[in-house]
Amino acid sequence: MPAYLTEGFQALTDRVQANGRSILATLNIVDDATIVGETEVGLSEDAYRELGAEPGAPVRVEPPPRRVDGCLAPQDRRRAARAR
Repeated sequence: MPAYLTEGFQALTDRVQANGRSILATLNIVDDATIVGETEVGLSEDAYRELGAEPGAPVRVEPPPRRVDGCLAPQDRRRAARAR
């Protein structure tokens, strides 16, 4: 199988939130308005289902909690406690 160079390709793992639910998702960064707009995110049907959201619904995207030596970093422990 040939290998291909993906020039300018970037993927990030972030937390996506909607309707009081959240999932971790790998988000591919694209610079092509014909795929998604500047303020849009494209999600799979499974992701929409897990979030209980409809296409076009607002979502929040933020970095996942950081871990230090296998434990949540202090600022992320506070954030996780507030989310409960």
